Amino acid sequence: MNVIVTELAEIYGALCRTEEPQLPEAMAFSAYARSQAARDPAELARPNVFWMDQFAERPRSLELPTDRPRPSVKSFQGTSLCRRIDAKLYQAVKKAGARQGSTLFVTLLAAFQALMGRLADQDEVVVGVPTAGQSLLEDQTLVGHCVNISSDPRRLETRHANLRVPRGHRQACARRV
Repeated sequence: MNVIVTELAEIYGALCRTEEPQLPEAMAFSAYARSQAARDPAELARPNVFWMDQFAERPRSLELPTDRPRPSVKSFQGTSLCRRIDAKLYQAVKKAGARQGSTLFVTLLAAFQALMGRLADQDEVVVGVPTAGQSLLEDQTLVGHCVNISSDPRRLETRHANLRVPRGHRQACARRV
């Protein structure tokens, strides 16, 4: 998204000055893939070591209560359910997270993990969050969609979940960057 916003700002500014926009040439995804393949194996192993340490002791799968028996064979057939929350609740949740120094996303992630922990009666909940690292490239503009899953292992006191949870999430998110 930052590529689009940056380039639109450059185009708009140039057109306002009645000049030709000067956009940098975008890096092709194939060039990015080649540069990643040429990296030092020790450098590439560093993130793997971090994650292997994070999950040295694997948490058990969530056993959530259901309203019907699970099929013997997974089908991955599902659906989506969309609901809107009212503006007052949105602002209240956003402010509660901000008081802890957290974004709305981190606050909602913490609430979701606390809810899953309570429903499953488990103290550890891991949620995978899609992340993109293209914006971390120095001096390059990558055109393409690179997604990694960032897992957030969280040990919860599910019976006493409170607004202090987001602070730990914020610190965990910062360590991964």
